[in-house]
Amino acid sequence: MTVEIPWDVVEKERRDYVKQARQSVTVPGFRKGRAPEVVLYRYFEKEISVVLTERLAPGFLSKKIGSMDQKLAAGPYITDFRFVEGRPFEVDAQYEVFPRFELGEYRDLKVVHEAEAVTDERVDAELGRLREQHASVRTLDPRPVQDKDVLRVTFSAVEHGPELPFFGQELTCDLSRDQSPGGLPFTRELPGLEPGEETEISCQCPDDYPDPEIAGKTVECKATVHSILEVDLPELDDEFAKDVNGNHETLDDLKGAVRKELETRADLQARAATEFEVMNQLATSHQIDVPRQHLRERLQRLAERMEGREGTPEQPSLTPLNVAQEAMAVCAEQVLDRIADVEDIDLSHQEIQDFVNRFAESEQLTPERARDKMEESGILASMCTRGRRSKAMQLVIDSGAPFEEPEPRDSDGPEERPEPAADSSGDE
Repeated sequence: MTVEIPWDVVEKERRDYVKQARQSVTVPGFRKGRAPEVVLYRYFEKEISVVLTERLAPGFLSKKIGSMDQKLAAGPYITDFRFVEGRPFEVDAQYEVFPRFELGEYRDLKVVHEAEAVTDERVDAELGRLREQHASVRTLDPRPVQDKDVLRVTFSAVEHGPELPFFGQELTCDLSRDQSPGGLPFTRELPGLEPGEETEISCQCPDDYPDPEIAGKTVECKATVHSILEVDLPELDDEFAKDVNGNHETLDDLKGAVRKELETRADLQARAATEFEVMNQLATSHQIDVPRQHLRERLQRLAERMEGREGTPEQPSLTPLNVAQEAMAVCAEQVLDRIADVEDIDLSHQEIQDFVNRFAESEQLTPERARDKMEESGILASMCTRGRRSKAMQLVIDSGAPFEEPEPRDSDGPEERPEPAADSSGDE
């Protein structure tokens, strides 16, 4: 697209810019701050064109795109501009829009996951974890490692070997439970080692290991045992309950609190699974071409978030699963937006004001100033969009049926390949 910015608007912006700049620049042949405007226009012609583009083009581009009844996916990106004295300033730009599509069925989907029941066994297991957290630990005198020991150990890569996420970290491993970092059976090779001794060990990686680079292969690494520990678990009684939380008087109080916490987690997990299933079914039932640049930008933001997480590589690499899930989310979000349109779903004035109030409190601003800032930056529009999607999501869930696990496929029958959820930018 091309927009034309009227000359009177351009001239005023150019004059304002030159007025600000003339006091601090030196033009050959003139004293500082004394060069005439016409000379400054000619001397700073390229800089003025760039400034005019940065200051004026975004507003005119957004206004024109908004008048076209198109839903912007990415951009606009300025590709060229033409500045001629006395004529409208022409700016060329490219932008990406979401495709139009026909809304399919979204009620009575089998999407609702039930929360897993909290059994006595799960409560007991959680109490056991709390006992381990409150255990007293002492280091035993050096001796060879035995089968049931608890160790402090570090694994590291061998030359030309794979670099696994837990390498280089000092870990606690309980050999009695066959606790192996990364799900790999390295700890089976540790009995017989002396504290302070470094040796090379190997293990056979399972065929179904998530990392295809090492699945089914023999993995070698170095192991250094730092110390052997003796762990003294506290008695499971009223005193233990008080140590865990001073608000608990008895062990039964602690058990009740643990059960309630596990039930809350189960509810959250069921809700997350339900929302994921909603997204998945909406995406697979609506064949939407995913805008490529929009997907690239989402993946870039995902990589940046991953880089900021503790324990992730400095330059995390996105997997095909990451790409597929982001493409699925793009499709599902567009369907949720259409559902909100069809069902006349919107946010109330109070709900929007609640967004503003929370932002004002976090930024220590007045509600009025916070709203202005949110509108200028687009934060308020983004929060309103997420709010409408959340309501549309709730409508689908409320009208949905219990999720049914797919029937196991007959290994003797022909293999069926699922239809792709969306075009996630082809071979890219």
